[in-house]
Amino acid sequence: MDNSSKKAGNNRKNIRIIKIDFLVYFTVFKKTSSAQFDVLVKELEKNPDLAKGAPMFGASKSLVELQWNELANKLNAHGPPQRTATEWKKIWADLKSRTKKKIAENASSMHATGGGPFRLSPLTDLEKAIDRILLVSKAATPSGTVLRQAQAIESLQDKFV
Repeated sequence: MDNSSKKAGNNRKNIRIIKIDFLVYFTVFKKTSSAQFDVLVKELEKNPDLAKGAPMFGASKSLVELQWNELANKLNAHGPPQRTATEWKKIWADLKSRTKKKIAENASSMHATGGGPFRLSPLTDLEKAIDRILLVSKAATPSGTVLRQAQAIESLQDKFV
């Protein structure tokens, strides 16, 4: 045997076969219907304290849980997907978070300096309803000149939608 065949033989000894098992997980995504979103917003407009997550005067934790369970039953009556009260709370928290983020980005783009295009993310009807409940725009844009800028944003949003 020459040196090249010895090296090739040594290389074969150093090769290790590593077996990796891949587990495939399938997750089922529940897509909330527009009817459920409409009912969610309408019900939380009736009860803004529940929507804000603020403690209501004289309300116990069990009363708040009862209200969310009743709301979950109303939402589940409007078709699949069926969710628990905890899952509906998570849906609402995610909606609030995304809406607040979008409003904050719009407000910061109004105050931005420098070049580049003005970036406006128009609010959807659902997001506008959430803003009416939570009053996020008023918190993001206080009174004064900024208020006039916020009104200008709102008029621009109406033109885009």
